[in-house]
Parts: sequence; C-alpha cells; structure tokens
Amino acid sequence: MEDVTLHIVERPYSGFPDASSEGPEPTQGEARATEEPSGTGSDELIKSDQVNGVLVLSLLDKIIGAVDQIQLTQAQLEERQAEMEGAVQSIQGELSKLGKAHATTSNTVSKLLEKVRKVSVNVKTVRGSLERQAGQIKKLEVNEAELLRRRNFKVMIYQPKKKPNAPSGPATPKIVPLDLLPETEPFHLKPESGV
Repeated sequence: MEDVTLHIVERPYSGFPDASSEGPEPTQGEARATEEPSGTGSDELIKSDQVNGVLVLSLLDKIIGAVDQIQLTQAQLEERQAEMEGAVQSIQGELSKLGKAHATTSNTVSKLLEKVRKVSVNVKTVRGSLERQAGQIKKLEVNEAELLRRRNFKVMIYQPKKKPNAPSGPATPKIVPLDLLPETEPFHLKPESGV
C-alpha cells in the first residue's frame, strides 16, 4: 500500500459571522483547485478517502456489534441477577419457616419436658404414699396377728370365797368393764313364772 498523505482544506462557511474575518479569501483558481482536484492525485485522494470511509464504517460496525453484545450480556446478567434474587428470597422464606418450625418444636419439647417433670414428681409422690401404705398394711397385719394370738388365751378371774357376814343390806353387784370380762355365752333372760 502506498503512503498517501491526506490534505485537509478548511473553507470558511458563509453562515458564520467570523468567516470573513479569518483571513483572505482564496482566489477563484485556488477554489477550483480545492473543489476539483485534477489528475491522478485526485483519483488517489478519492480512493484513499473511500478506503478510510470503509475502515471507519467497519470500525463503527464492530463497535456497534460489541455494544450490542455488551447490551445482550448485560440483559442476561440482569436476568440471572433477578433469578438469583428470587432464589435468595425463596431461601430466606424457607429459612424463616424453618426458624418458626424450630421455635414451635422447641416450645413443644419444653412443654413435654415440663410434663415429664410433673409426671416424675407425681410418680415419686405416689411411690412414697404406696410405700407408706405398705408399711401401714404391714403394721395392721402385725397388729391383727397379735390380736388373734391374744384371743386364743382365756383369762379367768378367781375370787376367793368370803365367809358370809351378816347381811348388812342389799347386795350390790360388782361392775366390771366388758373388755375385762371373760368370753362367755350370751345370757338370755327368762321371764319369771307366776308373776
């Protein structure tokens, strides 16, 4: 490729106020030379301008493609981020449910442990009362055996006979408590005859 130099010619625009004050206006010949290049140099300038234009267009096309790719990647990243946010929110919801379930389970276990403690205390109380009752029953059995053993003995009371003295008055019966009396047959009173 040949080394081509690019010549840029600035022309003042008639619409701007400072266009006339910048410098002397080019002559008509110079203006034609700048407007219509002559010879092979002008063809080379046109070709180099076309090549430069094509290069600029291809670079712009590549830039546009890269920007489109970046936008597409950014959109995909935004979608992934939205999915991740949804997953994180779902996980947070599940964790909060798990925390509530754990708290409920902990409450239930605490209540069950409290009931077990109460039942244990009640069992100890019942066991103590049963042991006391068993002791009382043994004492009663011992007392009953003692009473049965005592019942087999008969107590006889002997009183010496006294000589009858002169009757001083009516005889008074001797009062003896029932529990001190020997066991006797029941006594039936018969009605007196002839009265």
